[in-house]
Amino acid sequence: MNIDDVRPLAREEIFIDPTNGSFFVYKLIDEGFILYSKGKNNRDDSGKYNSDDWLIWPPAGLKYKVGKKKTDV
Repeated sequence: MNIDDVRPLAREEIFIDPTNGSFFVYKLIDEGFILYSKGKNNRDDSGKYNSDDWLIWPPAGLKYKVGKKKTDV
């Protein structure tokens, strides 16, 4: 399943980030997905906490697998 499978089930505005007016970023990773806002500057910093991005999922401190190594978000 991907984000396009869910789009028909919800109004389009639910996918728009009110912070910057563009779409939230949704990326598939080995163990699920990552979902984040690009923040006020609308620049994609891969959802990192030390940037303007606002990570929605996974929550802070949760380890997830990217490639072959586990990474803290």
